[in-house]
Amino acid sequence: MRDVEVKSAAMDQEREHWRAERAYWFERMQEWYRARYGLALCDVQMDDATTPDGALVNSIQDAQKANPDAFFATGYRTMLFYLEELHDWGVDPMSLSSVLEMGVGLGRLLRHWSPFPAELHGCDITPPVVEFCMSVLGDRAEIVRNTENPPLPYEKDQFDFVYANSVFTHIREEKIEAWISELARVVRPGGLAIVSIFDPNVHLSHLSKRELDRALNASGGSYTWGNDTVRESFRHASDALHRSQWSVSFDLLEIRTHFKDQRHLILRRHR
Repeated sequence: MRDVEVKSAAMDQEREHWRAERAYWFERMQEWYRARYGLALCDVQMDDATTPDGALVNSIQDAQKANPDAFFATGYRTMLFYLEELHDWGVDPMSLSSVLEMGVGLGRLLRHWSPFPAELHGCDITPPVVEFCMSVLGDRAEIVRNTENPPLPYEKDQFDFVYANSVFTHIREEKIEAWISELARVVRPGGLAIVSIFDPNVHLSHLSKRELDRALNASGGSYTWGNDTVRESFRHASDALHRSQWSVSFDLLEIRTHFKDQRHLILRRHR
């Protein structure tokens, strides 16, 4: 009985945590949209009925995001990361004509572009995920399925801005350069791309310093683990390898660290 009580208390504490997180980040996002862009949030950015069920969430990411509070809290927070980075590099989201989320998942982030005037696109490789995203965002964004290998179903230089959240952290090393080249194809010259990458201090804590150093030295700068499924395939690369691989087509403007979260490569397509 004691174990049941402890587990129940922990679950209550977790639910309260996400309720508080959601309320906090909702206020932050609402103020950001209002003060910077003169925009109000729309229903799809707030409505619990637009969140996925647990089985669908668990197929591609942490099961906790089936909790609507966690789904929205992490979406608000991560979207603010991207908006802040665009602002810091002189890009006004109100001026963007076309935006792509590569690896759109369950629309946790793309929905927050709904108030902006840009033409919105999202792609993903998982059919049920694409179907769900179309059901929720299909009246505002074009959602399509892509394959595990390039090309994407888009025209050359189609997008002003492309972002990929938790995508290049799951692409196997042998496919990385092809996908970098494909991303460069669809981003217009001078356009921005932001790609999330692992922070080794957060995401590789299962390794000792010796193990990580040995693995990076042996492979030329990358470390992969897990299996070939969407959720359980992982890749970390050294900053030096990121710079080398992305510099073929992009200027690497910054590697930004976010507290207890993934880092971001902020990239500008060569003109």
